[in-house]
Amino acid sequence: MSIVIFCILNTKSHHLSTFRLANELQKKGHEVAYVGPDSMKNFIESNNFTFIENDHKLISSPVDVHLKRSKEIFKEFVRDYKHNDPFEGVFKRVKPDLMLLDTSYLHYNFHVKKHGVSVMHAQTMLPLEKQKNVPPINSEVVPKNTFWSKMKIEMLWQKYFLRRRMKFFRNLAKHKTDELLLIKEKLANSQEAGNQVITKDRFLHYGLSNVPEIVFPPNEFNFPYEAKQNQFFLGFKDQWHSGYIPAAKKNYDEKKAQVEAKPIIYCSFGTLSKGDVVLDFFYRLIDASESFPEYHFVLSGGNMYSYFSKEKLANFPENVFLFEFVPQVDILQRTALMITHGGVNSVMECILNEVPMLVVPLVDWLDQPGNAARVLYHSLGLRGNIKKETADSLRMKMRAILEDGDCRVNIRNMKNRILSSPSYEQTVDYITSQIKA
Repeated sequence: MSIVIFCILNTKSHHLSTFRLANELQKKGHEVAYVGPDSMKNFIESNNFTFIENDHKLISSPVDVHLKRSKEIFKEFVRDYKHNDPFEGVFKRVKPDLMLLDTSYLHYNFHVKKHGVSVMHAQTMLPLEKQKNVPPINSEVVPKNTFWSKMKIEMLWQKYFLRRRMKFFRNLAKHKTDELLLIKEKLANSQEAGNQVITKDRFLHYGLSNVPEIVFPPNEFNFPYEAKQNQFFLGFKDQWHSGYIPAAKKNYDEKKAQVEAKPIIYCSFGTLSKGDVVLDFFYRLIDASESFPEYHFVLSGGNMYSYFSKEKLANFPENVFLFEFVPQVDILQRTALMITHGGVNSVMECILNEVPMLVVPLVDWLDQPGNAARVLYHSLGLRGNIKKETADSLRMKMRAILEDGDCRVNIRNMKNRILSSPSYEQTVDYITSQIKA
């Protein structure tokens, strides 16, 4: 029996995106396991997958950001990256036929291949490549087929590349090396030297031209984009993911009948939401909720759940329900509108359940603004600003979405386009053919 290992960035959201593929591979007779730190063990095993602990800490790209730009910590990472094998302990316990390595860990590609293990890169966001009239994935710009739009997008890319180039020279001055140089050095000393090209015209992470990249979100949701060589879109069939966060049902089931007595307006900012800006937004949304007595508002507080003031909790409107987590896939089936940060998991689940969105990005350096721009481009909802929205502006935007019948039609059409696409079967077939090979 062939063995496939997933090595995914140490967040629940990245893992959730991969579970449907992992399940599909199991159905086809392959043994599947996830490798990661001990902190992911319960989550992985609760979703019925084998977990293999890796006590060697992996640093995701861009490495200098995650190492907080500390000179000594960066030096320690460089020594570890050059001289140690982060997967030695894992491969002593199991010898996989294929590893799906998160794009955030691309620089560890050579450590894996040293063991004779085939590698594919797992991209849980939309593509990062620069392409004509497609802005960087963190951009809020919605492209138009005009000269000025194309110029604006080209300037965004050039500005990003200039900033990355400046960071490259700062790292040389401070650390005597840089992530790009480390990858080049590993490549030069590998068996792939001369056959592999580092692709630099990308946002956030570099690429390797000859390593297949599995892009989990469907290309139908993207701006017009032509897949690169060795780039395969997975998309979904029937479900986006089959993941389960154990805490989600903790308190929800007790109030389920009461909550679902009316259509739901659901708000969640993902598994990593934090900060006063999120809490303040929740309070403004609660103020706005009193104008919608015909709906029940379900707030998934996440990391901010314990920060709600007792005074606020005691004075919640009758149509507002606060939970730490909720079973999102289940609740979306009863939802008329979702207010989301724009994480790809939530957006895909809304499309699958035909739920219009008000997308309110939390950060501007990841894909949330880009996903919000695509929601606007395809007319699947509206976009908000987490710092600037008032209770009045939230009322206006929610009412506009709820009364826009075309919005639901657009979402249904998007869903049907994704479900009718052959990319899911083609990509799964490609992966399995490479395992057999």
